Amino acid sequence: MAKSKEQIEQTRQQEVNDIREVMGTEAGRRVVYKLLDRAGIYRCSFAGQSNQTIFNEGGRNQGLMLLSDVTQHTPNSYQQMLKENDNG
Repeated sequence: MAKSKEQIEQTRQQEVNDIREVMGTEAGRRVVYKLLDRAGIYRCSFAGQSNQTIFNEGGRNQGLMLLSDVTQHTPNSYQQMLKENDNG
C-alpha cells in the first residue's frame, strides 16, 4: 500500500529529528564521523576494477546523502564534529 503525502512528510520529519538527536551527542557525532569516513566521501571511488569502483561509489553515495542531511539540519553540530576529530 502506497504511503500518503502526509505519511511521507511525517517519516521525513522523523528522520530529521533523529539526525538532530544523534548529532546532539558526542557519541552520535563520533558514529556519524566514522560512517562518513568509511563511506569515502573525500576519496576517489576509482579502484582500477569496475566492480570495485561501482561498489565504492555506492558507499560514497550513501555517505554523501548522510552528509547532506547532517549539514542541512545540524550545521553547528557538523562543525563541532569536525573539531572533535581534529579536522576543523
